[in-house]
Amino acid sequence: MRDAFGAVLKNAEVWIYQAAGQKGYYYAKRFDNIPDLKLATDEQGQILLGRNPFSPDSVIRHTWELSNAVIIIRIAHAGRVGYSFLDVSLFNLEYWRGNRDLGNYEIRIGLLSK
Repeated sequence: MRDAFGAVLKNAEVWIYQAAGQKGYYYAKRFDNIPDLKLATDEQGQILLGRNPFSPDSVIRHTWELSNAVIIIRIAHAGRVGYSFLDVSLFNLEYWRGNRDLGNYEIRIGLLSK
C-alpha cells in the first residue's frame, strides 16, 4: 500500500468489505459498514489477503442478485483515511502471468484527514 505520492504506508490499518447480494437486482452488490477482514500492513506496506478475500466461502459469484467480484478497501494511516476498490480481475491477471502461488498488487490511495 502506498499513498497517492508513492510513500509506503507502514503499519496501516486495512479493513476489507465484501459485497453481499440484494434481492430483485441483477449482479447486485451491497456493502454494509462492518469490515469482513481487519488487517495491518507490515514495514514494507504489504498485507497478505489470502487466496480469496472476496467471499467468506471462497466462491466468486456474478449472478442474479449477487456479484461479489469487487471488495472495498479502507486504509487508515497517521490520522488519515482513504478508500479504494479491488476487482477480482487483478487476481486473474496475476495467475495468467504465472504467479500461481503469490500475486502482487500495488494499491495507491489518496488519504484524507479523518
